[in-house]
Amino acid sequence: TLPTEYSVLTALAALDVSSSGISGTLPPAFSTLTQLSSLDVSNTNVAGTLPAEYSLLTALAALGVSSTGISGTLPPAFSTL
Repeated sequence: TLPTEYSVLTALAALDVSSSGISGTLPPAFSTLTQLSSLDVSNTNVAGTLPAEYSLLTALAALGVSSTGISGTLPPAFSTL
């Protein structure tokens, strides 16, 4: 599981946990990572939906979610990214 404690790392620019064997869901608390430009959880057991709060990640340029259990549609607010 991705620790919600990472949400205090507000200067974090990239988080790559691909192929790491993590599971769980994407924490809505990560919406505080406003400098995050790349988030990659590809090839993991992360599941659920993308939190609508992630639309606050205005620096996000790359989002890797292939080969995960993430499902559903992108929240409408993602159109502003």
